[in-house]
Amino acid sequence: MRHPIRKISISNPTPERAQKAAGLGHRLVGRRAVQACKTTVELLEDRGHLPKHLRQALDVTCVAAVEAMNVSVVDEQKCSSARFVSGYGDDPLVAYGPRDISDRALNARYLFKCLEREIPEHLKGLFDRLVDEETGPMSARAPSLQRFGNSFGWNQDKQAGASGAQQVIDICGILHHAIKRGIGKLKTEKS
Repeated sequence: MRHPIRKISISNPTPERAQKAAGLGHRLVGRRAVQACKTTVELLEDRGHLPKHLRQALDVTCVAAVEAMNVSVVDEQKCSSARFVSGYGDDPLVAYGPRDISDRALNARYLFKCLEREIPEHLKGLFDRLVDEETGPMSARAPSLQRFGNSFGWNQDKQAGASGAQQVIDICGILHHAIKRGIGKLKTEKS
């Protein structure tokens, strides 16, 4: 008995189209290809809507957010994320442990807070969502941007989604110009 030829339709998409619609991709981890969810910014970048320099501005902001929590983001960093010291001398013995917050974490916290202040109040919710998507684990597709477009009065689905995407681009543009102006740099840092 012959199997019928599978017709491709909207209700019966190919596996590749189903993955693309779900916002899933594959990343190589070691020798395995694992399925990974794409963030809102990755989806906009794949579609050609987000220029590279704006994406890099959001990446700088997200790195600052993670380093502010005293986490090493880049492997090439020479300093450790915590300083383990113990007192020497005649003082009572104290346990080993971090004594203070590292300068790297303090500088990152200052940069992130300065960049966060640049974002207008009506875009704060979307900014927090973007940073959370980029820095935290994702187990599902990023929710639609339509609710952010609806808050500006766009009631049709396509218009609301396009408005939400434009707000993401606006946030990345604000971050790019703030970084370009030197917002968040300490006076002791060299340009």
